[in-house]
Amino acid sequence: MLNGDNQSDTIGAVELFKIMSDPLRLRILMLIHDELALSVGDLTKALQVSQPKVSRHLALLRDSGVLHDQREGVWIFYHFPPDLPLWIRHIFDTVRNGQPALINQEKIRLSAIKNRKKPQSINSIIE
Repeated sequence: MLNGDNQSDTIGAVELFKIMSDPLRLRILMLIHDELALSVGDLTKALQVSQPKVSRHLALLRDSGVLHDQREGVWIFYHFPPDLPLWIRHIFDTVRNGQPALINQEKIRLSAIKNRKKPQSINSIIE
């Protein structure tokens, strides 16, 4: 029930915790958890790290199935897949609720970005 319909395609707990063990990847996941979808540019500004470094981590998260990407013109937004198993969503909720200060500075930097590009099809991302 908590694994979703496609259990064979589901990332395992060991792989998920290995992914989350990297502080940068964990902060990326928590930011996307809060914002629903973020671009590489927004992540580099919020995290204050280089674009190639963020892109490498996003590629790993995408290849593992934890994130999906969606192109809108020149922008690529990263978000959780709609079929992400419930147990993984619960873990993300628990981490975010248990460590609310984990991304405080990053959230402040995100809110300071003027004219931030948001995905036009946000409803298709969260459904």
